[in-house]
Amino acid sequence: MSTTFSINRGDLAKALTIGLKFSGKERELPMLCGINLSMIKGQLAITGTDRFRLGLVRIRPNPETADGSANPDLAGPGSNIGVLPRATATRLLRVIGGPLDDRSPNVELTASGRELTVADGETRLTVTLADEKFPDVVGILLEEMDRPIDLDLWGVNTALFTAFKDAAWRKGDHATVRLSTPSRPALVRIGDHFIGCLMPVRIAEHGAPASDWKEFLTPEPEKPKRTAKRASKAAK
Repeated sequence: MSTTFSINRGDLAKALTIGLKFSGKERELPMLCGINLSMIKGQLAITGTDRFRLGLVRIRPNPETADGSANPDLAGPGSNIGVLPRATATRLLRVIGGPLDDRSPNVELTASGRELTVADGETRLTVTLADEKFPDVVGILLEEMDRPIDLDLWGVNTALFTAFKDAAWRKGDHATVRLSTPSRPALVRIGDHFIGCLMPVRIAEHGAPASDWKEFLTPEPEKPKRTAKRASKAAK
């Protein structure tokens, strides 16, 4: 069974780029060395994770395919398309790359078994999806959203956190962060197109407790001055 739908080329290229920012590079974990494509609520979702951070970006297909027929219902069960290995996704980006704006031409995506075909009328590329099982990202995110909040401090690896700035779709997009406990990941949402999470670091090893934070800005108390008698004895 195959599914074909039309989507803006610039949107697809941007979403692939964001997904790759979060995908893993460890060969020992091949299921993470790429990006997963699926359909969520009728939108194309592109997800990458390296175990420490996760990013899911979604884009809306066009209402119609290139021949004018309506796009199929893409919101039903069994809507996972598959995993694009990192090298394959990079190759696909080189083919469909171009101006990333609303005026970009459309491309058609056809998912059939383990093959994904991308065509724009002039160029046609068929790639093979990896035979790997991607983590249940939706389940992970929903579980964290339901977790009650009980938080004092939350530690973050700044090098990993910087990846989220690249998830902005437009200049000026802001992020909303939800924290639950010091040992659970932070959820990060940017606009209506992105949601992800970031694993924490152990505060005991990497940061100061809350009681020490004021010392960063509070002057040290002055030491008591010596009395004249003690100063005289010290001079002798």
